[in-house]
Amino acid sequence: DTRYEVIKRILYESPKTDLPHFTEEDLERHETIERAWQLYLRNKREAKSKELAAKYRMLNEANMQLEQISKNLFLSAQLGNKTMLFPGQMKIPTETPPLNGWNYDY
Repeated sequence: DTRYEVIKRILYESPKTDLPHFTEEDLERHETIERAWQLYLRNKREAKSKELAAKYRMLNEANMQLEQISKNLFLSAQLGNKTMLFPGQMKIPTETPPLNGWNYDY
């Protein structure tokens, strides 16, 4: 049936549009914007890296101070989460209604 072919062509084929032709000035402007965007992303990435390095350095300094102050606390801090302080299987409180919905026979 040709109707299916027409429907498929209408739904799935996008019209071919001609790309605008850029002048040298437009291309240079575009390239400048692209370079500025890449520079922005690089600066953002480097700032995040510096922030994480500073956090890691401060964490190590705090660990060394804790080791000097109290060896027992340092060792228990290095264990990680081996002892559960909060039940991991506990249901998280939610604001959603129950699955069975409304009781109409109430």
